[in-house]
Amino acid sequence: MTTPGKNVIESRMLTRLDRNEFAALQRFGGEEGLVATLLLPMERKGPETRKNVIVFKNALKEAQDALRRYGGDDGQASGLAGRLEALDVPPDDFWQHQERGLAMLVCERGPVLACLTPFPLGPFVFVGRSPYLGPLLRLTGGPRAYVLLLDLGEVRLFEAERWRVEEVALEKVPRSIEEAMRFDDPEKSLQNRRVTASNLPGPGGGQVAFHGHGITGDETQRKQAKRFFERLDKGLAAHFADRETPLLLFGPDAEIGLYREVNHYPHLAEDEIRFNAGNLGRAELETMIKKTMASREARRLQRKLGDLRDSLGQGTGTVELGESVKGAVDGRVATLLVKDGEYRYGRILRDEDRVELHEERQPRDEELVGAAALATTATGGEVVYMEGEELPEGSPVGAIFRF
Repeated sequence: MTTPGKNVIESRMLTRLDRNEFAALQRFGGEEGLVATLLLPMERKGPETRKNVIVFKNALKEAQDALRRYGGDDGQASGLAGRLEALDVPPDDFWQHQERGLAMLVCERGPVLACLTPFPLGPFVFVGRSPYLGPLLRLTGGPRAYVLLLDLGEVRLFEAERWRVEEVALEKVPRSIEEAMRFDDPEKSLQNRRVTASNLPGPGGGQVAFHGHGITGDETQRKQAKRFFERLDKGLAAHFADRETPLLLFGPDAEIGLYREVNHYPHLAEDEIRFNAGNLGRAELETMIKKTMASREARRLQRKLGDLRDSLGQGTGTVELGESVKGAVDGRVATLLVKDGEYRYGRILRDEDRVELHEERQPRDEELVGAAALATTATGGEVVYMEGEELPEGSPVGAIFRF
C-alpha cells in the first residue's frame, strides 16, 4: 500500500516462509547501511485497533533512541535517523487490517516493509546491519500434515501447517460416491444426486437415503461407500508431494472407520476428528484444522522438552546461554528451544572463540537469542519456539547438541 507523504509501505501477510524467502528478508536493506526492525503486537478488531498507532509511535521513538546509542555521528546512522524522523504514521485503514503481529523493517532508502504475522511479536526494537528476524523462523518449519475430509457428497484434501491451510485440487479422482458409481457403471443413475451426510451403519451416521438401482439397504450402501473409498485411496497417491507427511482424517465415525480399512498411505495418523463434515463452511473447517495443527504442535513441544531434559542428564545439552550460542555458531546444535519474547545481549567474539554476555544492552551488541536461532537454522538444526512454556532453570534457550 502507499501512504500519504514521503514513504511507501509494502505489506505482506506471512503464514509460511521457505528458506529462500527467509534469506531474501535477511538481505533487506542490502549489504551496506543499517536497518531498524520494529516487532509489534497488534490488535485486529474493533476500537482496540486504536492502540496500534500508539504502539507504533512508541516503537518508532525507541528506534530513534537505539540508533543514537548505536552510531553517534556515524554517516550510516545519520542516514537512517533522517528516514525514521520523516516516517509518516500510516493511515487508519492500515492499522485496522492487521494480524496478531507486525514486523516493520526500515532502511535508509526504498520502501518500508510491513510483515503481518498470525502470532504476536514484541514489542521489541533492534537496529543493526541486518533485520532482526529470529521470531519469524517459526514460519519456516513446524508440523505439516495432509487433512482428508471424508464426506460421501464431497471429499476434499488439504495441506495444513500451523498457520496455513490450502486445499489441494483433486484431479482424476472421484470426489463423491455418485461419481464413483457412475465410473463403475455409466448406465447407472441416481434419482437423488445430492449427498449431504452418511447413512453408513455405526455411531455418528447421519440420515440420507440413496435412491437408485443397486442400492437397497445398509450393507449395499456400505459396499458402495467402500468401493468409493478404494478408488479414492488409489487416486490420492498422485496428490501427495511426499509420503512422509502425516495424513489426518476428518469426518463421521463410519466414514473414517471404512476409509481406514482400505487405506494404503504409509503415514496415516492416529489423529482423527469425528464430525458431520457437511455441516461446516470453509471458515469453520479451516479453524478446526488450525486448532488440530496447534494441538499437534503442543505435543511436539512436550516431546522436545523431554528430549532436552534427557540431554541435560546425559551431558549432551545445555540451558546456558553463552554455551548455546557458541554451540550454534559452531554448528553443533541439533535442536534449539527458544522461549518466546526473551532477549539477551552481548557479543560473539569469533576470533576469541567465546561469547560475551552483558547485563545491559551496549552499543553495537547482538541480540544473542535471535543470533543462536539463526545460526542453528543456517547449520541445518531445528529451532522450536515455545509460547507459555518454561525451560529448565528459567533459561531463554535450551540446546541439544549433535556431538
